[in-house]
Amino acid sequence: MFKSHDQSSIIAGGPVERPVVHARVNEDHFQTSDLSFVAAALCFGAKIETVERNNGPRATFYLRREKGLDGLVDGFYNHSMQLDPLLYFNALKEAKTHLYSAAIY
Repeated sequence: MFKSHDQSSIIAGGPVERPVVHARVNEDHFQTSDLSFVAAALCFGAKIETVERNNGPRATFYLRREKGLDGLVDGFYNHSMQLDPLLYFNALKEAKTHLYSAAIY
């Protein structure tokens, strides 16, 4: 069985600060460029509204804002979210499908 580790004990030099990559767009949408968060949110029923390709390597995902999304954000970035690995893998493939289909247009 795998044990949960404190990130500061894994990475020399202490905790790693993640850049803020999500923002509240309005009451209906939430935007993020964090593919791993999008996949995790999909596991809990979040819906991708659209993907906007930026100039460069990043894209912005727009998720439909629904009740509980803020809790998912907190759980993900506080490392307290628990996911089934196969469900997460399939959600990651779904997010990438949206990403690559956005690149066509």
